[in-house]
Amino acid sequence: MGPAKRLKEALDGKDARLRPSSLTSARCISPTRPGGVSVDERTQRKLELIRAVCRYLGSELRLDLPGNFYREWSGKPSQSLIYLYVSYKDRIQPPDEFVEDAAPGRPYRGFGPSETAAHAAEQYWRARKFDTLLYRTVASRSAKISYRLLRYEDSAIVFVVAHEALHVHLRKSGIKIPYDYEEALADWVGLQVVLGFSKCRNELREAVTLDADEAVRFVDRMEKFHSLICEVLQGEAASLARIQDAWDRAIAAEHTISAKVYRFGFSVFNKAFLLRYSAYCAKYFHLKSVLCESGGEFNPAFGNLHRWLEKIADNIESLG
Repeated sequence: MGPAKRLKEALDGKDARLRPSSLTSARCISPTRPGGVSVDERTQRKLELIRAVCRYLGSELRLDLPGNFYREWSGKPSQSLIYLYVSYKDRIQPPDEFVEDAAPGRPYRGFGPSETAAHAAEQYWRARKFDTLLYRTVASRSAKISYRLLRYEDSAIVFVVAHEALHVHLRKSGIKIPYDYEEALADWVGLQVVLGFSKCRNELREAVTLDADEAVRFVDRMEKFHSLICEVLQGEAASLARIQDAWDRAIAAEHTISAKVYRFGFSVFNKAFLLRYSAYCAKYFHLKSVLCESGGEFNPAFGNLHRWLEKIADNIESLG
């Protein structure tokens, strides 16, 4: 019996357990504004979208989220958290010296919002002939609202909130999954929430919802980027020129700020870029295939999410 089939059988068990969420459908708290911030009509709509997604995550997915999840502004909403990735140029691997200073169990070093410190560290590694990537994140497990998040298109906002919700739920539930599987799973859950949330206008009776066609296009584009990164990670030299051309065309055609500028607007052959996205992409399609074989269509079976999480944590070696 193959690894995927063994995990599928494990996931098909009957011991599903749903956890009550601290985000009930009746709870609706306006985010606390930072001092002196005026909220215009467009921003207010984005905030309402975030609240609607949070209610959806609590009522439909039963995710165990704190009451202040995306209910508060970042202390410095105009700033991003900055992560530095460093890799050898001939392979996707950080140098040992960098790993010693990196976040425990993570392939990056965080600098908070300090541009000065981050740039100084990047220049140090560039001078030593390593590939580098400074990534300015729109979100983290702190789940605070920032101006940059509110600049994103609706589908990307839903994706980001759902992605971070999966991380927070895992921590609160005490479920431990290896980093590369957790990030891939968070991306899959995030994209499934984009699709599911867009289909629930009537059921949720939300004033602000997501256009279903826009949601499908967003998921297709994100999976296209994931697929191209996976091809580069497989390292078939004969395909590199084709991949570069496909990547350039995908970036040129991308009209959203979240993907074109912030998420994928880098060279696909930068080893530090690949170091970052190997965690999100390398396991994504295999994990997706296993979950979908296990009844992973978003509606109506997504209540199985909690059972999947527990079984995946218990059977992670079965994924290979």
